[in-house]
Amino acid sequence: SRLRLKTLTVTAGTGGLKSSQLCSLSLLYAQLEVELLESIEGAVMSRSVHILTKLAEHGPYVPYSGQVLSVNVLKALLIYAQASEKLEAPGPQKCENTGENFGIQNFPTALEAVTVLHTNLLRFHMKISVYPLNPLQEALKEALKRYPSNQSLWRSYIHIQRSVTRSTDSLEPWLFAIQAEQMRKKLTENIQRADVGEIHSTIPETGLTNRIVALFEHAVQSENGTHCPLLWRMYLNFLV
Repeated sequence: SRLRLKTLTVTAGTGGLKSSQLCSLSLLYAQLEVELLESIEGAVMSRSVHILTKLAEHGPYVPYSGQVLSVNVLKALLIYAQASEKLEAPGPQKCENTGENFGIQNFPTALEAVTVLHTNLLRFHMKISVYPLNPLQEALKEALKRYPSNQSLWRSYIHIQRSVTRSTDSLEPWLFAIQAEQMRKKLTENIQRADVGEIHSTIPETGLTNRIVALFEHAVQSENGTHCPLLWRMYLNFLV
């Protein structure tokens, strides 16, 4: 399968990202290579990254030599910036392939999908190597301002806030994580109310409730949380 996909990728031409056929083949080939990886640590210097960077370079496919240059990876990450810039265009622009006008008013779903992919990529970098938290935090803050109901973005944001709470004695991250989970719970209840009337009052979202209680419990057990009247008032109010 690997040899067949490699052959198809080579014969598909050098259209790069402008060729939908080549993009599909490259993605399929890269996914196969990722599945064959023995460990996630070697992902950055893998054959899958080589395939995707070559696709972004708009050049011919060359055999994998066991090394992927950092500058090539950086160029490939710029695809997100370019895609977002075009999708966010305030006025109509011409599509390179079809010649049709497009702008943010025509592709809100596509821009949201690109935003989620970008944040997932930043999370991936943090998982496999030493990577600063700030770029992901800033990206998620801006994304949530635009897409406040996107559950994937909220999960990512709450996840990184939990990682902060484990590495600091400050109470603020705990308070933020609790507030974020309560906002998710409120959003879920609003959706249930809109769909099935008042049934939500008899079928509560116990998963989020238990998660919020667990956050409160961890927070009040910390040295700063034990002596914080605000935290205790929030906890009692939530239980009531």
